[in-house]
Amino acid sequence: MPFPTTHWSMIGAVREGNREEQRAALERLTACYWRPVYAHLRAKGFAADDAHDLVQDFFEKWLRENLFGRARVERGRFRDFLLTSLNNFVRNALRDRRAQKRWPAAGFADDDVDALAHSDDPAQEFVQTFVSDMTMSVLAALEDEFRQSGKSQHFELFRRRIVEPALDGVEPAPYRSLAAEFGLSEKQAANCVTTARRAYRRLLEARIAEYAVSPEDRALEMGELLGRLDIAP
Repeated sequence: MPFPTTHWSMIGAVREGNREEQRAALERLTACYWRPVYAHLRAKGFAADDAHDLVQDFFEKWLRENLFGRARVERGRFRDFLLTSLNNFVRNALRDRRAQKRWPAAGFADDDVDALAHSDDPAQEFVQTFVSDMTMSVLAALEDEFRQSGKSQHFELFRRRIVEPALDGVEPAPYRSLAAEFGLSEKQAANCVTTARRAYRRLLEARIAEYAVSPEDRALEMGELLGRLDIAP
């Protein structure tokens, strides 16, 4: 039987599968969410080492004690559920560690925390990191797909016209100059970018379907993630 591909079905494997299935599910989920969880904790003011330890403890406790055993798909967006679970875990971990006098009861001193780690909205740091990681992952998949199909030029035009302006804050390269550089007509260059846009959307939709189950959730995710590259949903 193939291993489940959705994040909710991976939760099911963590909850109900055998040890091998549990470990595989945990590794896949950890790979997807490690950086957003870490970014969230750093934004809450945890020093790098403390945040790293908490991330490890969070995912290990998930497997060891079935932390998400009562998770259900009907309860809403997966990453909202994950963030709530994380905050509950951190609150309990802080209480326990303070009781053991591993951390000061008054919290961290200012010089214990990198000032750059603070944020007015740690939850937004989680979301932004997740969106950034998802965008880069889909772009890597798109580049690989076009390379294997002999259409690397399509990806390069998409990168120059769409990706770089959105991610680096630069002006989009004019189709005229891109066409001349690649030995194409302006219409051919524009068609290549359109083809790449459609392929990007297709890959993104498939990735979102791994964790967003309802049509409403998928629409919300598509809007947010397409907006990262300034692509209309």
